[in-house]
Amino acid sequence: MKCVISAICATIIFGSCNFNKLEFELINRSGTTIYDIEITTSSGASSLHLDSIPMKVSEQVYLNLFGEPSVDGSYTITYLLNSYSYNYDFGYYTNGSPITEKYILQIEQDTIRIQEILRGDY
Repeated sequence: MKCVISAICATIIFGSCNFNKLEFELINRSGTTIYDIEITTSSGASSLHLDSIPMKVSEQVYLNLFGEPSVDGSYTITYLLNSYSYNYDFGYYTNGSPITEKYILQIEQDTIRIQEILRGDY
């Protein structure tokens, strides 16, 4: 009976953890609307897409890495700003799982500032 209760408790505890879910806060400080925002993993197995982010708006989105192969890789953000396409590589994940809790990406007119918050840094 103890084994059954322990198994149920372990399932509840580990099932509620989101170790394969990664939070992104995207902040538009570019002075204009940003279009076709996409964040992908270097393996291409996981991605998220936003149609647009108006200027001076912040969006919180989550990337699920559940189907990511057990490899190391990084992230890429692509977006359109003033009819130009921008592409930035950043971050790192290992064995298909993020080592980071959250990324804050502040998109400006000519650059992108990226802040990484590691797990347990809150």
